[in-house]
Amino acid sequence: MLFIYGEERFLLKQRLADLRDSFIVENGEHSYEEFSTNDPLEKFIDSFSSMSLFCTKKMIVFEGLPKIRDGYEDHFQKLLAEQQTSHEIVFVYQGKPDKRKKFVKFLLKNSDSENFEPFSIWKKNDVVSWVVNREKERSIQIGRSEADLLIDLVGTDLWSLESNLLKMETYILPEKTINKEVVSKIATTSEKSLLDMFEALRKKDKSLYSYIFGVKKQEEVIALLGGLSSHARLILLLKTADSNSVDSLAKKAGKNPFYLKNLVRDIRSWSFLEAKNFLSDLHQLDFSIKTGQMKPLAGLAMVLSRYV
Repeated sequence: MLFIYGEERFLLKQRLADLRDSFIVENGEHSYEEFSTNDPLEKFIDSFSSMSLFCTKKMIVFEGLPKIRDGYEDHFQKLLAEQQTSHEIVFVYQGKPDKRKKFVKFLLKNSDSENFEPFSIWKKNDVVSWVVNREKERSIQIGRSEADLLIDLVGTDLWSLESNLLKMETYILPEKTINKEVVSKIATTSEKSLLDMFEALRKKDKSLYSYIFGVKKQEEVIALLGGLSSHARLILLLKTADSNSVDSLAKKAGKNPFYLKNLVRDIRSWSFLEAKNFLSDLHQLDFSIKTGQMKPLAGLAMVLSRYV
Protein backbone atom coordinates (compact mmCIF):
# COMPACT_ATOMS: atom_id res chain seq x y z
CA MET A 1 0.00 0.00 0.00
CA LEU A 2 1.25 3.47 -0.92
CA PHE A 3 0.23 6.90 0.37
CA ILE A 4 1.41 9.83 -1.76
CA TYR A 5 0.49 13.34 -0.71
CA GLY A 6 1.69 16.92 -0.68
CA GLU A 7 1.15 20.44 -1.91
CA GLU A 8 3.41 20.17 -4.97
CA ARG A 9 0.64 18.95 -7.27
CA PHE A 10 2.70 18.66 -10.43
CA LEU A 11 5.25 16.23 -8.98
CA LEU A 12 2.44 14.37 -7.24
CA LYS A 13 0.55 13.86 -10.52
CA GLN A 14 3.76 12.93 -12.31
CA ARG A 15 4.52 10.28 -9.70
CA LEU A 16 1.01 8.83 -10.01
CA ALA A 17 1.22 8.79 -13.82
CA ASP A 18 4.56 6.97 -13.70
CA LEU A 19 3.20 4.38 -11.26
CA ARG A 20 0.10 3.85 -13.37
CA ASP A 21 1.91 3.51 -16.68
CA SER A 22 4.57 1.10 -15.43
CA PHE A 23 1.92 -1.08 -13.76
CA ILE A 24 -0.26 -1.21 -16.88
CA VAL A 25 2.73 -2.14 -19.03
CA GLU A 26 3.35 -5.19 -16.81
CA ASN A 27 -0.25 -6.15 -16.02
CA GLY A 28 -2.48 -4.81 -18.81
CA GLU A 29 -5.07 -2.03 -19.16
CA HIS A 30 -7.75 -3.90 -17.18
CA SER A 31 -5.46 -4.05 -14.15
CA TYR A 32 -5.99 -0.37 -13.29
CA GLU A 33 -8.97 1.08 -11.40
CA GLU A 34 -9.54 4.57 -10.03
CA PHE A 35 -11.87 5.84 -7.29
CA SER A 36 -12.50 9.12 -5.47
CA THR A 37 -14.52 10.48 -2.58
CA ASN A 38 -17.47 10.84 -4.98
CA ASP A 39 -17.70 7.04 -5.38
CA PRO A 40 -19.54 4.82 -2.89
CA LEU A 41 -17.02 3.35 -0.46
CA GLU A 42 -18.54 -0.10 -1.07
CA LYS A 43 -17.39 -0.04 -4.71
CA PHE A 44 -13.81 0.64 -3.62
CA ILE A 45 -13.98 -2.19 -1.06
CA ASP A 46 -15.40 -4.60 -3.65
CA SER A 47 -12.53 -3.72 -5.97
CA PHE A 48 -9.69 -4.55 -3.60
CA SER A 49 -11.53 -7.47 -1.99
CA SER A 50 -12.18 -9.36 -5.22
CA MET A 51 -10.14 -10.79 -8.06
CA SER A 52 -10.57 -9.69 -11.65
CA LEU A 53 -11.45 -12.00 -14.54
CA PHE A 54 -8.93 -10.16 -16.70
CA CYS A 55 -5.86 -9.88 -14.45
CA THR A 56 -4.29 -11.49 -11.40
CA LYS A 57 -3.23 -8.25 -9.72
CA LYS A 58 -4.74 -4.77 -9.80
CA MET A 59 -3.54 -1.27 -9.10
CA ILE A 60 -6.35 0.52 -7.29
CA VAL A 61 -6.05 4.28 -6.81
CA PHE A 62 -8.18 6.29 -4.41
CA GLU A 63 -7.94 10.07 -4.85
CA GLY A 64 -8.60 11.86 -1.59
CA LEU A 65 -9.35 10.30 1.78
CA PRO A 66 -12.37 7.95 2.03
CA LYS A 67 -15.48 9.04 3.92
CA ILE A 68 -15.96 6.32 6.53
CA ARG A 69 -19.11 6.13 8.60
CA ASP A 70 -18.87 6.12 12.39
CA GLY A 71 -18.08 2.74 13.91
CA TYR A 72 -16.83 1.24 10.62
CA GLU A 73 -13.28 2.62 10.48
CA ASP A 74 -11.59 -0.21 12.40
CA HIS A 75 -13.20 -2.83 10.15
CA PHE A 76 -12.26 -0.86 7.03
CA GLN A 77 -8.64 -0.63 8.16
CA LYS A 78 -8.59 -4.36 8.83
CA LEU A 79 -9.88 -5.07 5.30
CA LEU A 80 -7.16 -2.89 3.82
CA ALA A 81 -4.41 -4.48 5.89
CA GLU A 82 -5.53 -7.96 4.82
CA GLN A 83 -5.72 -7.15 1.11
CA GLN A 84 -2.75 -4.88 0.51
CA THR A 85 -0.49 -7.79 -0.52
CA SER A 86 -3.00 -8.97 -3.13
CA HIS A 87 -3.20 -5.67 -5.00
CA GLU A 88 -1.31 -2.39 -5.30
CA ILE A 89 -3.49 0.08 -3.37
CA VAL A 90 -2.54 3.75 -3.69
CA PHE A 91 -4.08 6.65 -1.78
CA VAL A 92 -3.46 10.09 -3.31
CA TYR A 93 -4.07 13.29 -1.37
CA GLN A 94 -3.38 16.79 -2.68
CA GLY A 95 -2.37 19.06 0.16
CA LYS A 96 -1.47 18.55 3.80
CA PRO A 97 -3.42 15.69 5.38
CA ASP A 98 -4.54 16.18 8.97
CA LYS A 99 -2.17 13.83 10.78
CA ARG A 100 -4.42 13.88 13.85
CA LYS A 101 -7.11 11.91 11.98
CA LYS A 102 -7.28 8.21 12.70
CA PHE A 103 -7.21 7.06 9.09
CA VAL A 104 -4.28 9.31 8.20
CA LYS A 105 -2.36 7.85 11.15
CA PHE A 106 -3.22 4.38 9.84
CA LEU A 107 -1.88 5.20 6.36
CA LEU A 108 1.34 6.73 7.64
CA LYS A 109 1.95 3.68 9.84
CA ASN A 110 0.88 0.89 7.49
CA SER A 111 1.93 2.08 4.04
CA ASP A 112 4.93 3.46 2.22
CA SER A 113 4.38 7.20 2.16
CA GLU A 114 5.84 9.90 -0.08
CA ASN A 115 5.45 13.60 0.68
CA PHE A 116 5.79 16.04 -2.21
CA GLU A 117 6.53 19.35 -0.55
CA PRO A 118 6.42 22.60 -2.52
CA PHE A 119 9.64 24.38 -3.32
CA SER A 120 10.36 27.26 -0.97
CA ILE A 121 11.63 30.58 -2.27
CA TRP A 122 14.98 29.61 -0.74
CA LYS A 123 15.20 26.83 -3.35
CA LYS A 124 14.61 29.23 -6.22
CA ASN A 125 17.80 28.15 -8.01
CA ASP A 126 16.52 24.57 -8.12
CA VAL A 127 13.25 25.75 -9.67
CA VAL A 128 15.11 27.90 -12.21
CA SER A 129 17.05 24.80 -13.26
CA TRP A 130 13.79 22.83 -13.50
CA VAL A 131 12.25 25.46 -15.82
CA VAL A 132 15.33 25.62 -18.07
CA ASN A 133 15.60 21.82 -18.31
CA ARG A 134 11.84 21.43 -18.81
CA GLU A 135 11.95 23.64 -21.89
CA LYS A 136 15.17 22.03 -23.14
CA GLU A 137 13.31 18.69 -23.22
CA ARG A 138 10.80 20.29 -25.61
CA SER A 139 13.52 21.92 -27.75
CA ILE A 140 12.57 25.38 -26.43
CA GLN A 141 15.18 27.82 -25.15
CA ILE A 142 14.67 29.89 -22.02
CA GLY A 143 17.59 31.46 -20.18
CA ARG A 144 18.11 31.41 -16.44
CA SER A 145 17.39 35.15 -16.18
CA GLU A 146 14.06 34.64 -18.04
CA ALA A 147 13.23 31.67 -15.81
CA ASP A 148 14.11 33.77 -12.77
CA LEU A 149 11.71 36.50 -13.94
CA LEU A 150 8.97 33.93 -14.55
CA ILE A 151 9.31 32.63 -10.99
CA ASP A 152 9.20 36.19 -9.63
CA LEU A 153 5.89 36.72 -11.46
CA VAL A 154 4.29 33.30 -10.91
CA GLY A 155 5.91 31.73 -7.85
CA THR A 156 7.55 28.34 -7.33
CA ASP A 157 4.49 26.11 -7.83
CA LEU A 158 5.49 23.73 -10.66
CA TRP A 159 1.91 23.22 -11.88
CA SER A 160 1.46 26.96 -12.37
CA LEU A 161 4.89 27.23 -13.99
CA GLU A 162 4.08 24.36 -16.37
CA SER A 163 0.83 26.05 -17.37
CA ASN A 164 2.62 29.31 -18.11
CA LEU A 165 5.37 27.57 -20.07
CA LEU A 166 2.77 25.87 -22.28
CA LYS A 167 1.04 29.20 -22.89
CA MET A 168 4.33 30.89 -23.82
CA GLU A 169 5.34 28.02 -26.11
CA THR A 170 2.06 28.47 -27.98
CA TYR A 171 2.45 32.25 -28.09
CA ILE A 172 5.95 32.25 -29.64
CA LEU A 173 5.22 29.69 -32.38
CA PRO A 174 6.96 29.09 -34.74
CA GLU A 175 9.89 30.55 -32.77
CA LYS A 176 11.78 28.42 -30.24
CA THR A 177 13.05 31.02 -27.76
CA ILE A 178 11.21 32.53 -24.79
CA ASN A 179 12.58 36.00 -24.01
CA LYS A 180 11.88 38.40 -21.16
CA GLU A 181 9.34 40.36 -23.21
CA VAL A 182 7.24 37.21 -23.70
CA VAL A 183 7.53 36.28 -20.01
CA SER A 184 6.42 39.77 -18.92
CA LYS A 185 3.50 39.78 -21.35
CA ILE A 186 2.12 36.26 -20.90
CA ALA A 187 2.99 35.05 -17.38
CA THR A 188 0.09 35.11 -14.94
CA THR A 189 -0.61 33.86 -11.43
CA SER A 190 -4.18 32.93 -12.36
CA GLU A 191 -5.37 29.61 -10.94
CA LYS A 192 -6.43 28.33 -14.35
CA SER A 193 -4.09 25.84 -15.94
CA LEU A 194 -3.89 24.27 -19.37
CA LEU A 195 -3.21 20.94 -17.74
CA ASP A 196 -6.22 21.37 -15.45
CA MET A 197 -8.31 22.31 -18.47
CA PHE A 198 -7.18 19.26 -20.43
CA GLU A 199 -8.00 17.01 -17.48
CA ALA A 200 -11.47 18.54 -17.13
CA LEU A 201 -12.00 18.24 -20.88
CA ARG A 202 -10.93 14.58 -20.84
CA LYS A 203 -13.47 13.83 -18.12
CA LYS A 204 -16.06 16.11 -19.75
CA ASP A 205 -16.24 17.90 -16.43
CA LYS A 206 -18.43 21.02 -16.13
CA SER A 207 -15.83 22.56 -13.79
CA LEU A 208 -13.92 23.30 -17.01
CA TYR A 209 -15.77 26.60 -17.16
CA SER A 210 -14.14 27.78 -13.94
CA TYR A 211 -10.85 27.98 -15.86
CA ILE A 212 -12.35 29.78 -18.84
CA PHE A 213 -14.10 32.50 -16.87
CA GLY A 214 -10.96 33.14 -14.84
CA VAL A 215 -9.31 34.50 -18.00
CA LYS A 216 -9.01 38.27 -17.98
CA LYS A 217 -6.80 39.17 -20.97
CA GLN A 218 -7.56 38.55 -24.63
CA GLU A 219 -4.04 37.23 -25.26
CA GLU A 220 -4.63 34.60 -22.56
CA VAL A 221 -7.70 33.33 -24.43
CA ILE A 222 -5.61 33.14 -27.61
CA ALA A 223 -2.95 31.18 -25.73
CA LEU A 224 -5.56 28.79 -24.33
CA LEU A 225 -7.05 28.37 -27.78
CA GLY A 226 -3.64 27.52 -29.21
CA GLY A 227 -2.99 25.01 -26.44
CA LEU A 228 -6.35 23.32 -26.98
CA SER A 229 -5.74 23.12 -30.75
CA SER A 230 -2.36 21.50 -30.14
CA HIS A 231 -4.03 19.10 -27.72
CA ALA A 232 -6.72 18.12 -30.26
CA ARG A 233 -4.11 17.56 -32.99
CA LEU A 234 -2.22 15.23 -30.66
CA ILE A 235 -5.38 13.25 -29.94
CA LEU A 236 -5.88 12.77 -33.67
CA LEU A 237 -2.24 11.77 -34.10
CA LEU A 238 -2.46 9.19 -31.31
CA LYS A 239 -5.69 7.73 -32.67
CA THR A 240 -4.11 7.19 -36.08
CA ALA A 241 -0.68 6.04 -34.86
CA ASP A 242 0.36 2.47 -35.58
CA SER A 243 2.26 2.14 -32.29
CA ASN A 244 1.20 1.96 -28.62
CA SER A 245 4.67 2.78 -27.31
CA VAL A 246 4.68 6.13 -25.52
CA ASP A 247 8.36 6.66 -26.32
CA SER A 248 7.88 6.07 -30.04
CA LEU A 249 4.74 8.23 -30.06
CA ALA A 250 6.61 10.99 -28.23
CA LYS A 251 9.38 10.86 -30.81
CA LYS A 252 6.86 11.01 -33.65
CA ALA A 253 4.95 13.91 -32.08
CA GLY A 254 8.08 15.76 -30.94
CA LYS A 255 6.79 15.84 -27.37
CA ASN A 256 8.19 14.95 -23.96
CA PRO A 257 7.16 11.36 -22.97
CA PHE A 258 5.67 12.45 -19.62
CA TYR A 259 3.55 15.10 -21.33
CA LEU A 260 2.35 12.50 -23.81
CA LYS A 261 1.50 9.96 -21.10
CA ASN A 262 -1.09 12.37 -19.75
CA LEU A 263 -2.61 12.72 -23.21
CA VAL A 264 -2.72 9.01 -24.02
CA ARG A 265 -5.70 8.62 -21.69
CA ASP A 266 -7.66 11.07 -23.87
CA ILE A 267 -7.84 8.53 -26.69
CA ARG A 268 -10.53 6.54 -24.93
CA SER A 269 -12.64 9.63 -24.21
CA TRP A 270 -12.77 10.90 -27.79
CA SER A 271 -13.87 9.31 -31.04
CA PHE A 272 -11.85 10.20 -34.12
CA LEU A 273 -14.78 12.15 -35.59
CA GLU A 274 -15.40 14.05 -32.35
CA ALA A 275 -11.73 15.06 -32.05
CA LYS A 276 -11.67 16.08 -35.73
CA ASN A 277 -14.78 18.24 -35.29
CA PHE A 278 -13.36 19.75 -32.09
CA LEU A 279 -10.17 20.80 -33.89
CA SER A 280 -12.19 22.17 -36.80
CA ASP A 281 -14.34 24.25 -34.43
CA LEU A 282 -11.23 25.62 -32.70
CA HIS A 283 -9.73 26.64 -36.03
CA GLN A 284 -12.99 28.32 -37.05
CA LEU A 285 -13.11 30.15 -33.72
CA ASP A 286 -9.53 31.36 -34.20
CA PHE A 287 -10.50 32.77 -37.60
CA SER A 288 -13.66 34.39 -36.20
CA ILE A 289 -11.70 36.06 -33.39
CA LYS A 290 -9.00 37.38 -35.72
CA THR A 291 -11.60 38.79 -38.15
CA GLY A 292 -13.56 40.45 -35.35
CA GLN A 293 -16.65 38.27 -35.76
CA MET A 294 -16.48 36.72 -32.28
CA LYS A 295 -15.34 37.84 -28.84
CA PRO A 296 -12.59 35.45 -27.59
CA LEU A 297 -14.02 34.51 -24.19
CA ALA A 298 -17.61 34.00 -25.38
CA GLY A 299 -16.42 32.05 -28.43
CA LEU A 300 -14.25 29.67 -26.44
CA ALA A 301 -17.03 28.99 -23.94
CA MET A 302 -19.47 28.33 -26.79
CA VAL A 303 -17.17 25.83 -28.54
CA LEU A 304 -16.36 23.95 -25.37
CA SER A 305 -20.05 23.71 -24.44
CA ARG A 306 -20.51 21.40 -27.45
CA TYR A 307 -18.05 18.85 -26.09
CA VAL A 308 -18.52 18.95 -22.30
